[in-house]
Amino acid sequence: VTGPSVLTPLLRSIRVDDRLRDILASEGVIIDPFGALLTLFLLEIVLAETLNVAGPTWWVIERLLIGLAVGAGGAFLVWLLSRTVKRLGGREMALFVIGAAVAAFAVAESLAHESGLVAMVLMAIAIGNLRLPQRERVDDLQESVTVWLIASVYVLLAAGISIDDLTGLWPEGLIVVAILALVGRPLLIMLASIRSGLNWREQAFLSAVAPRGVVAASLAGVVAVEASSLAGSDASRLVAMVFVVILLTIGIQSAYAGTLARLLRVQPMTTVIAGAGEVGRRVATLIAGSGEPVLVVETDEDAVMQAREEGLEVLIGDISDTAVLEKIRLNEAKALLLATPDDARNLLAAQLARSKFNCESVFVRVNDVANIEAFQKLGVVPVSQSEAVASELARMVAGPMFQDVLAQVAEDVTVARVVVTSAAAQREIQAIPELRGTLVVLVTRGSDSVIPNGRTELRLGDIVTIFGSLQDLAIARGGLSVVPDPEPIIS
Repeated sequence: VTGPSVLTPLLRSIRVDDRLRDILASEGVIIDPFGALLTLFLLEIVLAETLNVAGPTWWVIERLLIGLAVGAGGAFLVWLLSRTVKRLGGREMALFVIGAAVAAFAVAESLAHESGLVAMVLMAIAIGNLRLPQRERVDDLQESVTVWLIASVYVLLAAGISIDDLTGLWPEGLIVVAILALVGRPLLIMLASIRSGLNWREQAFLSAVAPRGVVAASLAGVVAVEASSLAGSDASRLVAMVFVVILLTIGIQSAYAGTLARLLRVQPMTTVIAGAGEVGRRVATLIAGSGEPVLVVETDEDAVMQAREEGLEVLIGDISDTAVLEKIRLNEAKALLLATPDDARNLLAAQLARSKFNCESVFVRVNDVANIEAFQKLGVVPVSQSEAVASELARMVAGPMFQDVLAQVAEDVTVARVVVTSAAAQREIQAIPELRGTLVVLVTRGSDSVIPNGRTELRLGDIVTIFGSLQDLAIARGGLSVVPDPEPIIS
């Protein structure tokens, strides 16, 4: 069986498209518990004095039900804590999650032996879909603990294998590994990919990457012990054979996986966006909507939560931190967009992106027009939002399109600004009937300015720039604000 204990760190170190990543990750998570139960199911049949399938079948069903119930209960406790205890630090939350997982495993095992793995898998899937506070810190600590635990398991299991057992497998061990990797795995992928929509490049990558994990080693030990007690013979060769398969598949496939992904062109170029404000989220949504992979980097947890609610992939971190840039593999990115409200941070990140990570396509949202020249000297593309909005409005005012619109509406058309102070106006522009007959050209929210569309949602404090007749503007004011009629800024 492929194992998440090996696949998870492997997928963190190489970049493959989302579909392949999901297939490999899901394969490892799903196959581990069901592969273990199937192995133990067959072992129960073999060890039975008479052929009896009903007993082992109920044995499997019982462990599935107990594991599912205990795993769901553990996930519920984690969810309940994250909702009831405020200001819980990342380390404390991570320790609680790990403790809850260990407790769930112990409870499931006490109720039915071999049901703990099912409970752990279900609990992990459920927690993976929860919105935990400081999620990245939780994941980092859990990953560190997991590495140590898995390493300990490998050491303990390998302690029972002698050098003679390993050398005694030559050359049969290499032949078995070659058959599994070059014949068995490609054949399984070919059969499983029928009508799946996977192209030959994706099938080739899945066929070539299938490292075995710690569950396979653990099962080998269990089977060896049971077989020894049944046959009265030493089954250490079985354990040694499994370890040879694990070591060779991990060592060889981990070494060539990244290169193979590049050669097969299954390694997507991701656009990295720094800043999960209105501009950053809007650009990320547009790029993701076109089918391109995009990653948002943000330090503010509230902005991170909002971006994730919109379906965006977000990493908590400082874009001007070299460690963060290395973690997101900026040197492999398609482009970098710096959209934070801090020009100093944007400037430092742009310098690192160009000089250390050789990122050719760097775009910067410039908050202060006085800094445009500094960004231009770095060879990046600066975009000043205020300059762009001003230029567009000036073009509209001076251009024939604007004049045509004014002529078609009325002679008393003017442009005005309204501050949103009415709670009833906190909805999408297209859902506000008082704005009919007007054109909303700009929404200013704090230091951000947005060119709106019908689905743009207004908030209290927004400054809305609209144009229309004086009568229509008065109606618009009644729907948006409780202050006097808007003062025209252009007439």
